[in-house]
Amino acid sequence: MKRNPRHRLLAALLTFFALIVGAMLPIGGVISAASAATNCPNGEGTFCFLAISAPESVVTGQVFTVHVAVTTDGTTVAKSDPCSRVAVTLSVSPGTEGPDIYMSNTSGGIATFNVVVTSSGFHSLDATASKTGCYYVPDSTTFEAVDVAADQPIAPCPDDVSCKQVTSGSGSAATLFADSGIFTASFGMFNPALGCGDAGPADPNGVLTFNLTPPAVSKTVIIALRPDRVTKGIGLYNICWRSAFAFTQLGGTSAPFVGGMFTGFLPSCKKDDAGPCVLFKTSGQHNSAFFGILAPPGDPQAYPGE
Repeated sequence: MKRNPRHRLLAALLTFFALIVGAMLPIGGVISAASAATNCPNGEGTFCFLAISAPESVVTGQVFTVHVAVTTDGTTVAKSDPCSRVAVTLSVSPGTEGPDIYMSNTSGGIATFNVVVTSSGFHSLDATASKTGCYYVPDSTTFEAVDVAADQPIAPCPDDVSCKQVTSGSGSAATLFADSGIFTASFGMFNPALGCGDAGPADPNGVLTFNLTPPAVSKTVIIALRPDRVTKGIGLYNICWRSAFAFTQLGGTSAPFVGGMFTGFLPSCKKDDAGPCVLFKTSGQHNSAFFGILAPPGDPQAYPGE
């Protein structure tokens, strides 16, 4: 079930800050029920639509939350319908040995599941329900599980948005999300000729390159540094940004054109800023570092600079 797009960033950041004190960041979210309690349509009996709400990317071995709502149309929770009170079955494939099966009773029309997968790659979620006199249209979706080292912090993916998590394997990780689209992302080595004139990222493989298709969508990026890569006060890090599109760099001037792209450090975000700009710099468990970036359409390279 999709949230109002204007509220997704706020909801995601609130989730992130609520979880950051737990640090290795289990993932969770709350599905939003419609304020008007309505009934499922009537045919030859009552039929309702199940709707799964889950993150698109999760960390292997860590518990994440899945919600399945009984709805009138795929979006509106059928809180007042007797058919909304039912036991929901959630199947996760592949599981440990075949599909992993979870069951949960609804509360307020929503069933909540705490799910964990141990293998990386793409998995499917399938929700079904059965009750005499009621018919439930099942729902299914997919998610990707990512292997992340136990000492590597990474921000969680919000529910019901396009989201990608990626790690460098040497101290950096990133979570990228947008209202829609498909992400590709990877970390690579630092080339001083293409940097911001600084010493480069604390992680030698910490330069993030990403792409969102279709490109005309704003996005949010949260870069995380492992504690041993944090070598100075978090507020002293600047975000080096390389983009095909001109932008205003830290200090208020236009970013120079370097190596075929506009390159410079990002300023802090102001109210109603369209970006690119830095949303926050904050610490997590054991002095890990998180840097939130608001990115306009266009897919650049970025790193927290030494």
